[in-house]
Amino acid sequence: MNNKTRYNFVLAGLKKEDFKKFNKIFLNNLAENLQADQIDSEAIKAYVSNGNIVSYTSTSNRSIISQMNEMIMVSKSILEEDNMQGIETDLYELNRFLNRFVMLKLPETYSGEAMRKVLSP
Repeated sequence: MNNKTRYNFVLAGLKKEDFKKFNKIFLNNLAENLQADQIDSEAIKAYVSNGNIVSYTSTSNRSIISQMNEMIMVSKSILEEDNMQGIETDLYELNRFLNRFVMLKLPETYSGEAMRKVLSP
């Protein structure tokens, strides 16, 4: 989850060896998700090429922790529901849904819109 925009997405099916190249996998998936959210391709390229955008850290910000937990709970619910119906979850659709989820702490209300605003020229 991006701290400023609360933009988030789910990665699934990662294996142990994937974590050796996690930065590359993360950046590729970030770019794909931004593109699926119809962010300008030049803005995506500039954002993803900035090597400082990925950092892994703990947080004590209760609002961010709460929103991350909510996104996890929503994702699990959707994955379980799809599994019970015998269908494979479309991660792109799940990620679109997550970024159209209301985030009351954001002026834009939706994390996808907040990210679009930050990346707009």
